[in-house]
Amino acid sequence: MSRIFNGWKCFLIAVAGFCPAAMHASNLGAAEGFNTFIFGDINQNNIDAQGKIAAGGNVTYSNFMVGTDLSYGVGTYDLIVGGSLTATNLNVPHGGVVIGSSTGTSTLLDPTIAGGVSTFGNLRLGQYGQIVNGLEVGGTLANNYNNTGAVSIYGATGHTPIATGVDFASAQNALTQESLYWGSLPGSAPFVSYGSITATGTNPTLNVFNLSGTVLASADGLTIYAPSGSTVLLNISGTTDSLSNFQINLTGGVDDNHVLYNFYQATSITDNNVSIEGSLLAPYAAFTGNNSHINGTLIANSLSGQFEQHQYLFQGDLPSTSSTPEASTVTMLITGICLIAVGKSRFRPRRDSTDPRA
Repeated sequence: MSRIFNGWKCFLIAVAGFCPAAMHASNLGAAEGFNTFIFGDINQNNIDAQGKIAAGGNVTYSNFMVGTDLSYGVGTYDLIVGGSLTATNLNVPHGGVVIGSSTGTSTLLDPTIAGGVSTFGNLRLGQYGQIVNGLEVGGTLANNYNNTGAVSIYGATGHTPIATGVDFASAQNALTQESLYWGSLPGSAPFVSYGSITATGTNPTLNVFNLSGTVLASADGLTIYAPSGSTVLLNISGTTDSLSNFQINLTGGVDDNHVLYNFYQATSITDNNVSIEGSLLAPYAAFTGNNSHINGTLIANSLSGQFEQHQYLFQGDLPSTSSTPEASTVTMLITGICLIAVGKSRFRPRRDSTDPRA
């Protein structure tokens, strides 16, 4: 009897791994946990980001704050740069900075960094400021750059930089595939009337909408209605997209953490004075903001302009390109079924010694 019981256990485990309800639902992969995740370059000034930032290319900041809504943690890094960093009056009040380039030279003028700074390349410091939790430089270090005043460095200064911990090329490939897949999902068309767009969903789990970028460019308002706890996916087509001078309203219970705008074809996006309620994924796009902000995670190829990033991390639940069962899962299912068959074939009821058939 124990063989049958064990067989059933194997079968249930296999089915649990095979059942679509138990499959992994992808969100934003390597970008999860970041307020801003850019595959290439960032160029911004006189603005701030409430959460963590990662960029695979070069970053240029002037009068910029990173991680204003985060908590301080020793050894945490709120700004991750794959290339080189050039910044004047950069303030990282709760963490540190990691710079991945081993060939470039980074320049920090008048920095205020609560954590440490690590770079594989050369580093130039000047115009006073402070770095509170140490410095690791793989190349040459020039403090008091151009005789503008030395930056105060507290903690140890060494030559053992740490890796960024982000594979930007792999992340870009994975998120591009997800974006294309999500863009292919069937969905309903929002109602459009005199420039006002209304997307109404009633599914408690996932509501998908498909919208032309041309319609979005001429919009004077966007309302998204969906139940609380549901995920809203708004797929927007077109290679050159724009948002200009309108308001986005979320109603019905859905919040910023559960809305994703998927610009799966865009190579250029311009946001003029539109506050984006939710996260935005545009893996091919150069994103430019003008007097605007996002309440969510921004993922794009590059970022520039006056665009503030607010810490509303995406918590939605989306299907994934990896949802197809792996061979190992199918093998488990077959194994479980076979174990049941074996258990049944070997089980025989115990016969009494007086049974004439014994």
